[in-house]
Amino acid sequence: MSDVIDQELLPKGRTLLLGTYVGLVGVLLVGLLISVWPAVEKASTSTAVPAMTAEQAAKTTERMSFFGLFHLQVTAGMALLILVALFGGLGSFIHAATSFVEYVGNRRLGRSWSWWYMLRVPIGASLALIMYFAFRGGLFATSAAPGDVNPYGVAALAGAAGLFSKQATAKLEELFTTLFRVAPGKGDERLKDGLEKSLPPIKLVPAREADLRKAIREAQRTGRALT
Repeated sequence: MSDVIDQELLPKGRTLLLGTYVGLVGVLLVGLLISVWPAVEKASTSTAVPAMTAEQAAKTTERMSFFGLFHLQVTAGMALLILVALFGGLGSFIHAATSFVEYVGNRRLGRSWSWWYMLRVPIGASLALIMYFAFRGGLFATSAAPGDVNPYGVAALAGAAGLFSKQATAKLEELFTTLFRVAPGKGDERLKDGLEKSLPPIKLVPAREADLRKAIREAQRTGRALT
């Protein structure tokens, strides 16, 4: 964040509300992870039986509890998706909470950054899901089969994607720039060239030397600066 003047700082009341929101989101994410982890671990181990076919593994479900308030029957794939989203959100929470404490402590928290903190966790969770599908889809170098996916490794990847969202986004940009690279003269370059060609040529007419000398003498006489 850039330096902000006093008029642009977030008021104390809103700072307190935003800090409470960030803290509650972190507590909720940690609680959800503790609540769903047993089901994730069971779903991963139950489908790792060598004699089990892919169809049987897809039909095998485990009961996942959310704070004991409601339950959901999930397959191993669904359990991993939930795990990825939660850990991606947790990584983004760490990033947002660290930034929040730093800028509030330095009295530099600006009004315009409120939505950044409010949406940081959903952005991190979404980015973690994209990274997970990219790895599982083979866009990155990996030889892990679906039945060999380690939930601990998946959790670490998702958390890192949320925590280092800027680097993760840069990696995805590099990947898709390579995959969908356009030929020279195409894409934005083609549109830019077309726009430039549609403009009429502009000719610069230099000032005559006599007129320039006259303007200099007039400026010296009157004490005015040349414009």
